[in-house]
Amino acid sequence: MLSAPITMKKFGLYMVDSDAQKAAMTLAQMAVIHPLEDIEDKLPLADFPAAPYFEVYHNLNSRFGKIAGFIDRPFDGEVETMDIVTLQQLRDLDEELKLLWSQVSDIEEQLRRQNEKLNVIRQLSSSLEKFASLDLDLSRLRRQSQFLIIDVGTVPSANFSQLKQALSLAHFMIKSFYTGDGIQHVVVFGASQTHEDVLELLKSADFRGLSIPEEFSGSPSELKVDMQKHQRQVNDEIVELNQRLAELLSENRPRLKMVHDLLIGAKPYASLANVLKGRGGLVFLQGWIPAQCEHEIRSRLEQDLQFPFHIECSAPEIEEFDAVPSLLKKSWLLQPFQNLVKNFGMPGYREVDPSALFALSYILMFGMMFGDIGHGGVILLASLLLYRRYPAFSIVGSLAGISSTGFGFIYGSIFGYEEIIPALWMSPMHDPPRVLLVAVVWGAGFLLIANLLAIRNYLATAQYQQAFYSSKGMAGMIFYLAALYAGYQVFTQGAVGWF
Repeated sequence: MLSAPITMKKFGLYMVDSDAQKAAMTLAQMAVIHPLEDIEDKLPLADFPAAPYFEVYHNLNSRFGKIAGFIDRPFDGEVETMDIVTLQQLRDLDEELKLLWSQVSDIEEQLRRQNEKLNVIRQLSSSLEKFASLDLDLSRLRRQSQFLIIDVGTVPSANFSQLKQALSLAHFMIKSFYTGDGIQHVVVFGASQTHEDVLELLKSADFRGLSIPEEFSGSPSELKVDMQKHQRQVNDEIVELNQRLAELLSENRPRLKMVHDLLIGAKPYASLANVLKGRGGLVFLQGWIPAQCEHEIRSRLEQDLQFPFHIECSAPEIEEFDAVPSLLKKSWLLQPFQNLVKNFGMPGYREVDPSALFALSYILMFGMMFGDIGHGGVILLASLLLYRRYPAFSIVGSLAGISSTGFGFIYGSIFGYEEIIPALWMSPMHDPPRVLLVAVVWGAGFLLIANLLAIRNYLATAQYQQAFYSSKGMAGMIFYLAALYAGYQVFTQGAVGWF
């Protein structure tokens, strides 16, 4: 039931540089290699032959991603990639997309400016609504003369009446032209000689001045018509720019589809820029592969590569175990639980894959906690109905429903009623002490199994000192068993003793 991750081997491939791209594509299609960046090789291979290729690929992919962000329909359908995507092809396409991106970015910049204009118009229109009741040229509110002072601002509605009376004593007038949210928008005007005294009154009434936008020149009704006209013009320009952008992208869509496909074909070789090393005409690639795939890789490379090559495969040394990637064995039944295990961490190379144990304990514990024939049946039925849409959830739910139903028979419980059928073992409602005892035994057994797995993992990775003397090793397990035995004696005999 328990197994270790798939056995891995260190893979080394020596080849001619003209075959490097084809080898990268073959290995990428097989999806069986985990490349190694820190290569310790016998030969002095200090060059990175794929570095120029990666630089051009990165620039092209970046430009394509920017342009693709303006495309509504993704590039679906079968990918038509060439066997080999040359560096010159990428450079030519990069120059094409550079020109196309300049056209797209120019339209996008114009759209940005027009949208900013539209936002300004909307903000001005919103502000203009507050001045709609004033039948005068709003630009006059910005002008100050030698004899007449005009202040525009807001004052709380609760202070308006008192402020109006106080201003009348100072020979100033106040007019409210808009009310909203407990705030009065007002115009205050009077002789300039007493303006300093009036400012103190306004301050005490929590008056807050408003600036009249420079665009407000004319009556509110005239300004509203002008703004609506301007807004229509800006909207028309935005529509025209969007249409130009759509036509430009539509004209170039076949070419962009080709770039999309070529980028997919170029990605395998470009992704190896930091791991491919070479000198002269020799290139070396190193990584980890599943041991079971060695013969398949060799046969595929013999079929695809034009020139002779050399492969070296070796089992990892003990000191390399920490660097070896873990590849879990796939199982349709355990796949949902493996995803849960990965949330806590991946088991190291040659360590036990706890997915099966996790699945068993999860299902049994769920059944123990929610043991009921009726509720378990509902969970099972609902999970089966959701299989097509949520297959992983359906598997977990179905197993949990079966476990809940099984424990329902053990408890004799149907939708919470424990008097309809007899319990096969115990009734939790009528025998709580036994339920508590089972929970303690289950927890102790689970910790003991975890301790045994830790010892096994230490031995498998040659960590013998930890296996025997650590808290998770033999010493810790002996101490734990002694504590369990002492607890058992206290529970059964009332004291701890040897016999």
